[in-house]
Amino acid sequence: MVPLLLPVALTASGAVVDTARGPGLGWLFTAAAATAAALAALTAPRGRTWWAAALPPLVIAAVAAVAQLLTEGSAPHTGATAMTAGVRWAMDTFPAIVAAEAAAAVVLTLRAVTARSTGPGRRRRGRAAHA
Repeated sequence: MVPLLLPVALTASGAVVDTARGPGLGWLFTAAAATAAALAALTAPRGRTWWAAALPPLVIAAVAAVAQLLTEGSAPHTGATAMTAGVRWAMDTFPAIVAAEAAAAVVLTLRAVTARSTGPGRRRRGRAAHA
């Protein structure tokens, strides 16, 4: 649970800073989401790394929805305004989701490669192997 709290807090702080700078979620939110996904993938326990790839879109969507609800006011959306709000929300979150998934994929791939190269049964090369 603790490895999940820091990435969620980082994503939320990116949304707070970005909405304070202007309307909508921009590059700060995207950078925070990508960093949070990479951190989650890096700290995921071995054997449970699947959640590091599965959760970023859900966390980003939840954080973006809360940010939109808090900054757009409490007026109910109906008809065309609801569609416009939904399209704007999707456009705001899509780059963050892509960046987060790419960051998580890179970190998880690097973890898999390093685990395979230093896994059990592998011989170490160099002076330490002959000692």
